[in-house]
Amino acid sequence: MTPPSDTTITVSADLVKSADRMRLSPWVYRRPLLARVARSLSWLLALFSCDAGNMGNPVVHFELIGPDPARLRDFYSQLFGWDAPAGAPVAERVSTPTEYSFIMPSDQAPAAAGGIGGGPGYDSHAIFYVGVSKVAEALARAEALGAKVVLPPQRNEGAQVTVAHFRDPAGNLVGIAGPA
Repeated sequence: MTPPSDTTITVSADLVKSADRMRLSPWVYRRPLLARVARSLSWLLALFSCDAGNMGNPVVHFELIGPDPARLRDFYSQLFGWDAPAGAPVAERVSTPTEYSFIMPSDQAPAAAGGIGGGPGYDSHAIFYVGVSKVAEALARAEALGAKVVLPPQRNEGAQVTVAHFRDPAGNLVGIAGPA
């Protein structure tokens, strides 16, 4: 199925097959708002060109915690444009209540995909990835804002995606991912 002419995305047959494997109906690509989401995340759909398992309990929340929450809010505001005013409700064992921010995704944001892997020689870690259009540029900007590069851009030829890792000013490990 292809989107109607009122959208500007191009959906290849492989991409639709990938969407079907993720149990996303191709009708998504015929809806203008969802088409914009699909266009901005189409590189992510390419990750699912293999037979992927299903996530029974989806990732629903992430937190970036550090000793200087104001600095973290400023860092992510400048890097990704996240609007995160302090003062959201939180358990006191998680954060100082007056310093906690909550970032709401768009109503149309899809659930995050996940991966499990590693092996001998790999450090244990948990990480989330933020989608960007140009990984090398986003990584350079993160570094200019005070991040430390952990993994320079790496291209995954099989999934046509590039990833990189950095540690934010508080030391949290964060990934960025975008088209290859």
